[in-house]
Amino acid sequence: TSTNSNGYTQYVADDLSSDSFIKGAAYDFSAPERSLEIPNAITAASGLGNFGPNDYFSAADPFTNVYYPETTTFTWEADSDSSSTLLFIIEVYDNVGSQVVANFQCHVADTGTYQIPTNMFSNVISGDIMVIGMYRVRMSTATNPQDGSSIESISMVGGLGIAIYQ
Repeated sequence: TSTNSNGYTQYVADDLSSDSFIKGAAYDFSAPERSLEIPNAITAASGLGNFGPNDYFSAADPFTNVYYPETTTFTWEADSDSSSTLLFIIEVYDNVGSQVVANFQCHVADTGTYQIPTNMFSNVISGDIMVIGMYRVRMSTATNPQDGSSIESISMVGGLGIAIYQ
C-alpha cells in the first residue's frame, strides 16, 4: 500500500510468487485496513497461447530471425474478453547494437493477428536489431461496495523476442 503524489491510495500485490500467479484467474481484492474484501475483483491477463512468429520468441539463435516489414504478421490466440488488448513495444538498435534508432509502441485490439505499420520503421535500415515485446493487457474494474468508487487493475502477460530487420 502506498499513496501517490495525487493523494490516491495504490495497492500492489505482495507475497505472490510468480509460481502462484495463474493466467486468466480471478483474484480477490483485500484492504484489511479499510475492512474491504471484494471477491473476484481482479482478473489476470490470460496467456497468448501459440504466438509468434514462433522463432522470434524461442531460444533459437536470434540472428536467424528476419523481420520483413511488408509481410511479417504477429499472431496469437485471441481472447474473447473485450477488456483484453495487445501491446507491442519495439526497440530497434543499429546493426552493432550500440545505438537505439527507433522506439515505439502499438496498442491494438486483441484480434489474434497484427502487422506493424511499415511507416513506423522510417529510421531503420536493413541489418538493424529489433527487440520486440508482445504483451496481452487486461484491464479489470470492480466497484467498492463501501462508497461506489472504482477499483481498477492492469495485468500483462507476454514475451520478448529478437529479429533482424530486412
